[in-house]
Amino acid sequence: MPDGTAPAEETSLLFNRDTAWDLIKVSVKSDGSFRFSGLAPEAYEIQISSSHYELEADKLDSLIWTEKSIKRLIDKSTSDFVLPLRLVTQDSPELAPNGSQALNGRVLTAGGEGLAGIRVNASGSVDSLGKGLGNGASPWTTTLKDGYFNLVELPDMRVWLKLYRPDEDGMRFWYLGMLQPQMGTKDVNIVLGPETSYTLRKLSGSIK
Repeated sequence: MPDGTAPAEETSLLFNRDTAWDLIKVSVKSDGSFRFSGLAPEAYEIQISSSHYELEADKLDSLIWTEKSIKRLIDKSTSDFVLPLRLVTQDSPELAPNGSQALNGRVLTAGGEGLAGIRVNASGSVDSLGKGLGNGASPWTTTLKDGYFNLVELPDMRVWLKLYRPDEDGMRFWYLGMLQPQMGTKDVNIVLGPETSYTLRKLSGSIK
């Protein structure tokens, strides 16, 4: 919890599953602890159900799903899972649509393999405030061989980078997650964990 404070009233966590329409909800105790049991081994979206908090993305070593949720593959019991939170701020950042920032990076699998063809898009919002980057299209690029990418003309402010995996038709883009690099960052390695589906779904068969 922020600064060691107790959770706000009615703070809870939701466990959402892609393979089911239901979800599991549990309250967060006064010391910030929680417990789930009887979970099927699969990837879950863990979401904070509170208007007071969002994830402290700078304290996480992986992509997040939204400002309030993260995806995790849960295939064994664990007792040391930590979800760092921060208070939702109401401060409005100064916008700088005429950007001069540049960012080099690389998208990798958990095994260290570079992934080509992943779209990296600068989001049109900052934190949870919904502030736009200005009138024009958001900067974006696609990773090249070995997963390398270069983004230029980013606004002079912290922005969310969102990752997408295109289908072979080039028309559909599957969302993979997002991160928010520190301003002035020049190089960043983005590792897609086992909970991320970055492999193209292939179908086979015949039509009669």
